[in-house]
Amino acid sequence: MGSKIYSMTLILLLLITPPVVSKDVDFSSQINRLLSEVFNNLEIQSVNAYIAKVEKDKLYLDQGKEGNFSAGDKLVVKRRIDLLKDPITQERLGTINKSLAEISITKIEDHYSIAKITDKLQEDEIKAGDKVMNDKEQVQILLAQFSNSKRLQELTEHIEGKFYSYLTRKKLFGVNSVDISNYRQLDNIEQQGDYLVTGEVYEGRDKIFLKVELYYMNTALTAAEKVISFANKDEVVNYYRQKYINEHTGYRLLFKTDDFAGPSYSLAWGNLKYGSVVVNHGSRIEIMNYDSELTSEYTIENYKRTKYDDYNLVIGDTDKKGGVEIFAENYNYPIQFKVNPPEDKVQVLKKFNRNRPKLIADLNGKTYLVTRDYKGLLKFNLWQQKKFVTDFKIEIGQNEGYRVNLSNLDENKDKELILTSYQEEKGYRLKIYDLDYKLKAQLDKILGAEFVIANLNTNQKPEIYSYSKQNNRIIVFEWQDNKYQQIWQSKKLADDIVDLASGDINKDGKQELLVLVNNDEQSKIYVYDYQTVNDD
Repeated sequence: MGSKIYSMTLILLLLITPPVVSKDVDFSSQINRLLSEVFNNLEIQSVNAYIAKVEKDKLYLDQGKEGNFSAGDKLVVKRRIDLLKDPITQERLGTINKSLAEISITKIEDHYSIAKITDKLQEDEIKAGDKVMNDKEQVQILLAQFSNSKRLQELTEHIEGKFYSYLTRKKLFGVNSVDISNYRQLDNIEQQGDYLVTGEVYEGRDKIFLKVELYYMNTALTAAEKVISFANKDEVVNYYRQKYINEHTGYRLLFKTDDFAGPSYSLAWGNLKYGSVVVNHGSRIEIMNYDSELTSEYTIENYKRTKYDDYNLVIGDTDKKGGVEIFAENYNYPIQFKVNPPEDKVQVLKKFNRNRPKLIADLNGKTYLVTRDYKGLLKFNLWQQKKFVTDFKIEIGQNEGYRVNLSNLDENKDKELILTSYQEEKGYRLKIYDLDYKLKAQLDKILGAEFVIANLNTNQKPEIYSYSKQNNRIIVFEWQDNKYQQIWQSKKLADDIVDLASGDINKDGKQELLVLVNNDEQSKIYVYDYQTVNDD
């Protein structure tokens, strides 16, 4: 019992020591000195031994008196059966173990121990090399919310978060978090566990006090009670406040869909009647809706992309009738879908042969369907008298315009033209022009062919979202200090990134980033958002 208490109390030694935040005041030394008085000579009592030999009913362990166990202790024999990897980054996360048997230590020698099997959990025979560990189910801990003043909110949430994270990472503990208004009223807690951990932060004139109590749940008696203090200085409080803000601000993976059967080739966003996420599978166009998860709502079957066509989908309302159209390319012609089940209206834009739809853009109070022809002309087309008519053109380079966007990126009043530019044997770069086709800037990085303009971080300046084809990471750029700078990149994704889109998928009033990924057999969508300290 005592070893478990030591495991809990030492956690504070690991958590409360901040780095030096000032050259003049060494808070780290001050707190270390206080902690050393409280937690002197405590050690984490975890077991990490191996079976050295099996002899009939006897099991010999490779640790003796130096091991963190005593005669009569109950342990578990485990065997590694698989290696666990992150599905996105493929980084090693740990191992998956099979519990073979529960054992009890019967004798401890100087350099080895003897145990007996008390409960065989599998048919597998125990053999040398199997691991002996504490039973991760043996200790259940309830973690009550730490109380705090408004000024110390970030500090205490940081401590509580680290406390909870530490406990859940350790295989010895099963952890539940509970919210109780008065942590001393233990009878009010419905959940059962071996221990209850509570914490309070008090703010004095000169010091901040952290009080942590550990209770036995079966008796409601205090198992341990520790108080530490450190200087109540703005440098300390602001250090934790900034740390909290940093940890709760930034891009995060919100969710990912289940796999789609077969590859997919492009992704678009639009407020359609049946959903907002549109995926081009090559042989069909699928409209999906989000309601706690992305589900297929409608499929356009009368579409099949040929080897001559671009996969790009463009969505918008060009005729200003309140409906939303989908534009694609088919047999070198732009086609317009008006989704109206049970029969979709399809119109071939015959006067735009070898013009690929690139985007729908609002400019000077008008809504344009922008196409690029095989000669390198961007055509800005208006819907007039039941047909599209070219209003004006911009001549671009032959190697430019695989993807196109219009946006005000640098906080002036004019929109910029953002184009992909292909460089042979290198790849794609992004170039930013004004509408007179004068180059304003270009991004130095070699990127993938697709990009999207969005404003996830809500700072009034749109960001450019693209990806590195070389290392398969999402990359974000923003206009800062009179140039475009990279502000974030994701972890490496396991499957190839093929397209990006943005929109308010969960109707929370903020944009999310949608990323379509592919492998040879299946595809899926990752959805990212930008979290701030004011988010729920």
